[in-house]
Amino acid sequence: KQWYQRRVRGIRACRPKPGLSAQHLSGLRLVAIACEGDLIGGMLRSTEIMLTPGCVRSGEFQVDTKGAGSVSLLLQTIVPCLVFGPNKSSLLLKGGTDADFAPPIDYFRHTFLHYAKLFGVRADVAHVRRGFNPRGGGEVGLSIEPIRSLSPVRLTERGEITHVTVKVYLCGSLPSSLGERCLHTAEQIIKRRFSATKVPVKAILSRNDEAFGNGWGLQISAETAGGCLLTSTGNGNPKISPERLASDTAERVIKDIDEGGCVDSYMQDQIIILMGLACGVSQVRSGPLTLHTKTAIHLLESMTAAQFTVTKDPNPAPGEQSYVIECRGIALENAYLTQSNSTDMD
Repeated sequence: KQWYQRRVRGIRACRPKPGLSAQHLSGLRLVAIACEGDLIGGMLRSTEIMLTPGCVRSGEFQVDTKGAGSVSLLLQTIVPCLVFGPNKSSLLLKGGTDADFAPPIDYFRHTFLHYAKLFGVRADVAHVRRGFNPRGGGEVGLSIEPIRSLSPVRLTERGEITHVTVKVYLCGSLPSSLGERCLHTAEQIIKRRFSATKVPVKAILSRNDEAFGNGWGLQISAETAGGCLLTSTGNGNPKISPERLASDTAERVIKDIDEGGCVDSYMQDQIIILMGLACGVSQVRSGPLTLHTKTAIHLLESMTAAQFTVTKDPNPAPGEQSYVIECRGIALENAYLTQSNSTDMD
């Protein structure tokens, strides 16, 4: 299907370094290749681009960010595109799997894909070799199947927290004591939060991950009776103590839990594009909207016919600050599968 061209101006105009970084450029080029599109302005530090998409294609795609650019952000960029291709696709992406200011690869495969699959997305991470700032060197493989359309979701009843998983991974020659201190602190904070309800807390210290160089990090995930997953992550940093990393990460997920949403503050903006492309009306309960979420809604409404409304919960539980994001999606259909079905009927 041929789409109208899209022009974006003033890209990151208020940042200290305006325009596209190498990571943004990698994502744009990947999308342009996947949809056989014509990309104008695709250069480093460009503040204006124009993309004229063609037809989404399937196949094997490889991208190397040539550094520690986030692999997870590339995956989030390309997944909503490749699900509308004619056949199965595979990707091999190289860069930073656990980069600063981006979702770690564990968040993508355990939390993002958890919610994406509720919309009908069929994708699996094939393998991971971790790569860290500043050298990168990470590698991720992903396979993704085509689908006819994205199904709407209704995520408004979270249910009680059933259990929490606290995981620390250590790679390279880093001492085990680093992870043990972080894991112990995070585990104790979470147990104190749920001392009244006795929610089970599982603590995991992993040293078996394949990696390029030294690195470590923390992920805390709370699962609910309603099938929701609220996650907070933190990357190890020599300037921050393990106890501080554990405290900051634990407090973020506790804040998300207390606000009463069905998604955490990271997933809140990442789910917007899936709602916008889906067939029918989706509803997602969240905490207060982040700037990223407001921006994502604005862009979807500007570029498509998707219609969003945000309503504050009139009867929140004590301490909760929840909102319901509702979207009537554009009901985008996979032209290849639609044509195939029509041919079979004929």
